[in-house]
Amino acid sequence: MEAVDRAVKLHEVMRLVGLGRTKVYELTARGEFPPQAKLGARVAAWWLSDINQWLAARRAGGAA
Repeated sequence: MEAVDRAVKLHEVMRLVGLGRTKVYELTARGEFPPQAKLGARVAAWWLSDINQWLAARRAGGAA
């Protein structure tokens, strides 16, 4: 069975990566963290697959 990607909101991103709100937005602005996906006019989230790839790169010693 194929895994389904899902959108995760900021509070869950912070829990998954162990960073605070400000740091997540700083890294995003510098292009060092996955960008948000606009889901609606006032709703944005991150794709879980992008967060997992970012974590895997960190674990492997990469900065991307």
